[in-house]
Amino acid sequence: MAFGISQTCYSYQAKQSAVNVEIADHLVRLTHNQRNWGFGLCFLYLRNVKGYQWSHKRVYRIYRELELNLRIKPKKRIVREKPEPLAVPEAINQADTAINGTAPGHPSWRIAPRRQSRRELCNLRQEGIGVVLG
Repeated sequence: MAFGISQTCYSYQAKQSAVNVEIADHLVRLTHNQRNWGFGLCFLYLRNVKGYQWSHKRVYRIYRELELNLRIKPKKRIVREKPEPLAVPEAINQADTAINGTAPGHPSWRIAPRRQSRRELCNLRQEGIGVVLG
């Protein structure tokens, strides 16, 4: 034991460098052909389509060493229009009459039209038929 390191650690050499070269070759070809594929799609292609049983950690380590990481694109921001300034009433209790020229009880004062129920529609039809026949 020289320098407090065991002989097995000192003389260790990686055995599967040929397999790493094969993985790197596959990754380079895949990312060249499919430019929008990230690591996940490349790994699943190699695992499910090609049938290789390499560890995802090993493939990812080689993927990072080759610097094949895709840039994560930032989301586009929505440009919003600036709202119009609020109308200021000239006197007290002039909420909508200054803008529309109508009274608050008038139907055009409502924000959205109210949906009529089936019963109201049937009554309107009967009244319409009565007016035509009547």
